[in-house]
Amino acid sequence: MTHHPNSTSRTSRTSRTGVVNIINFIRGIEPRPGRSIDLIEPVVRQIELSKKHRLPVTWLVQYDAMIDPRFRDVLQTIQPEDEIGVWIEFVQPLVEKAGLQWRGRYPWDWHVNVGFSVGYTPDERIRMIDIFLKQFRDTFGFAPKAAGSWFIDAHSLAHLGRSHGIVAFCNCKDQWGTDGYTLWGGYFNQAYYPSRLNSFIPSQTADDQIDVPVFRMLGSDPIHQYEIPRGTGSHGGQAVFTLEAISRGGRDPAWIDRFFANMFETPCLTFGYTQVGQENSFGWPAMSKGLIYQHRRIAELRDLGRVRVETLSRSGQWFKNTYALTPPSAVVAEQDLNAPERGAVWYCSKNYRASLLWDGRELRLRDIQLFDGRREEPFLRTVCHESACKYDALPVIDGFQWSDANIKAALRIIDADGEPLLLHKPPQASELDRQTLHVRIDDRFAFTFGEDSFAIQGPAGVDWTLAAAWSPSVATAFLGAETNRLRYRHEGHAYSVALLAGSAKPLANGFALLPDASGLIRFSATT
Repeated sequence: MTHHPNSTSRTSRTSRTGVVNIINFIRGIEPRPGRSIDLIEPVVRQIELSKKHRLPVTWLVQYDAMIDPRFRDVLQTIQPEDEIGVWIEFVQPLVEKAGLQWRGRYPWDWHVNVGFSVGYTPDERIRMIDIFLKQFRDTFGFAPKAAGSWFIDAHSLAHLGRSHGIVAFCNCKDQWGTDGYTLWGGYFNQAYYPSRLNSFIPSQTADDQIDVPVFRMLGSDPIHQYEIPRGTGSHGGQAVFTLEAISRGGRDPAWIDRFFANMFETPCLTFGYTQVGQENSFGWPAMSKGLIYQHRRIAELRDLGRVRVETLSRSGQWFKNTYALTPPSAVVAEQDLNAPERGAVWYCSKNYRASLLWDGRELRLRDIQLFDGRREEPFLRTVCHESACKYDALPVIDGFQWSDANIKAALRIIDADGEPLLLHKPPQASELDRQTLHVRIDDRFAFTFGEDSFAIQGPAGVDWTLAAAWSPSVATAFLGAETNRLRYRHEGHAYSVALLAGSAKPLANGFALLPDASGLIRFSATT
């Protein structure tokens, strides 16, 4: 039985594009203790599934899979419209072919300082990429156009585009600590052009960007994933709540339908997007239920004209032809599964991201992160010697890191009695134009998120504020509030937020923003 979400919508739609990339990546070994997994079967079954529904697929091969004739033979059976690209993790045979010493525990080791580009010097990274890509061409008879990795340094990514013709890349969703990888505060979904100094952050100018669009993988739950606590997932990080077929979301038909509705039937400004697929190292039994249902639903959405299903490189080329700079985008999750009174909005531009959450009568502006492409990623020029690493942005409010069990860090609308606004109905989101998202709150307030600034308009002549509060027990980046400016320092990097309308004053463990005479508060989002 197909579970279809309620067709009633609170959002105003414009003509829109939905894009789905099916990306399956292939590892050559699974060495982790206690696992005995057939790595060939998932690839065979995924090929059968894509052929059944006539869905094009991007197959990203890790070096150890590429040199294994078993995988090469299976890949001979893919559809003509499919593509084969590269999955960039460094494995023992590649490292040793480059004349370097292998430091891993197993022939494939997921620790950052062994399996990823940042674990090697910039010259070593390029040497291994060149070997991989040359051997790929010798093996398959053509050059790849698509590549991916959970994360990669900007030096290596630029080289893939400049020297090897890669036109699209995919990286991991935002997460805290999962598998030892922290990617936090980035462009939430869709795609962006990264900075030449930081692959995780959108560039603000054409001169400073890498012209390889990066698409965010895994289909993160836009309501819940952000606030999943530490210690619930692997290596002390967050648990995974995504479209991955082995995730609790990605194997639940009702959740899948709600996720697709939130991605492809609500305002998005540019294009609705998700990646579907699963790495082979989880085994077919664990992924089969989710992938079978997802492929059927994607085919239905394609036949209804709601999505384009295409390879990663085709999406990358379309993005390059359509956008010279990173465009604004939105994810409007207008309601949660089985909870129509709960939802979230994510807005991203080349300058910042922001997220609103509502739950019943509660409303929180829970996340604002600034993007500064001039801030170098941590291992652009040096080597990571640890098993974990972090890529992040510049927080203005961080509802995950600045919270505790009792206080959810956020900006809230506060009334004259000092109490948070209580919603009478869910917020309503609409597109003012291709850059601007408007979110109406109870017909009294409205948030407007634009490319270079964002604002809240409230009633004039009424005593209300927009107040930030966070846990007194956590360290934050906040330094202080001046009349027209908020000051911050994050990991040695100083930055500020200018108030273009309204004024600020400091509070204990927070700050308050007061509207101007017209009831307006406006922030600049440029660094």
